[in-house]
Amino acid sequence: MLPRASVCQPMAIRTQRRRKIHIDGRDFVWHANDEWTLHVASADKRFVVSIPIVFPPFPPWDAMAVDHLPVLVSGPEFPGLGGRKDVWVRCPVFKKGDLGSSPGSVRKLVEWCLDPEKQVEVIGTLVRRDES
Repeated sequence: MLPRASVCQPMAIRTQRRRKIHIDGRDFVWHANDEWTLHVASADKRFVVSIPIVFPPFPPWDAMAVDHLPVLVSGPEFPGLGGRKDVWVRCPVFKKGDLGSSPGSVRKLVEWCLDPEKQVEVIGTLVRRDES
């Protein structure tokens, strides 16, 4: 017999093939998916974001604005969104070509995302296939 869902512990975050970083007393893991997208998550999985770091020269990437990058918020912890997730927000901290897969970029991204004083501009929502 399987245990009840309320008894089960949440699964730990995957750390294999991921780099660890400690920011403001919290542990995060990050990795670059084929050097195209940077993924960052807190150890408790409440903070999860993704941001593109490479822009191929074909649509829709070639038409993106150069003065900001879109950040996909997948976890419930993001000040200014009130617990909403699967939302694209505008990140004015990085411009196209500025972001790389380095600990410095990860730290700057996490600090901006967790800053309660930042202006949050939602630019879209993620529609999952099972919701349509």
